[in-house]
Amino acid sequence: MATIKTVVDDLSTDGLFVPRRRQDRLVLCNLLSGAGWNQLSDHSPVVSLFR
Repeated sequence: MATIKTVVDDLSTDGLFVPRRRQDRLVLCNLLSGAGWNQLSDHSPVVSLFR
């Protein structure tokens, strides 16, 4: 699994790549954002839950 940052039309977004064999185990995927996170990094933390 990996995270990636992309920019499309001046909109910056982060995401999570999950191997096909693990996609059915992904329960939750959230990006944390806000002023506090933006001061720490140009990436948003990705929080995911697999079962």
